[in-house]
Amino acid sequence: MKAFASSPLPPLLSALAALCISACAHAEPARVLGSMLLTKAENDVDVLRFERCRADVRQVQLRVKRSSAEIESIWVRFGNGERQTLAVRSRISKGNDTRWIDLNGGSRCIQSIGIIGDSEGSRRQARVVVYGR
Repeated sequence: MKAFASSPLPPLLSALAALCISACAHAEPARVLGSMLLTKAENDVDVLRFERCRADVRQVQLRVKRSSAEIESIWVRFGNGERQTLAVRSRISKGNDTRWIDLNGGSRCIQSIGIIGDSEGSRRQARVVVYGR
């Protein structure tokens, strides 16, 4: 009878389990920062302002509902007054989202987010939900 430890399977399973535990331990849940309707005017700027700073945000993601959207870029204004512009350049179909977009400087406090883009191909305005983590 062969010993179980000599099989190549347990080290592989151990490595996969360690990888999963490591990845799962660092994953942060996404939270809704806010949402807005995009206008139909091409490359218009729609701004989402927060009464209180949205703290501890390192990444943002945009999810599109109701209609498709063409998003060129977004800008983020932080609590200290700095502003960062992030290229998106993407047509996002209804029900889809962008990748997670990293913010410079690690965890930041967000005052407002501007989206440069427009609703596409429908009579309805696209609703963009902004998530952070």
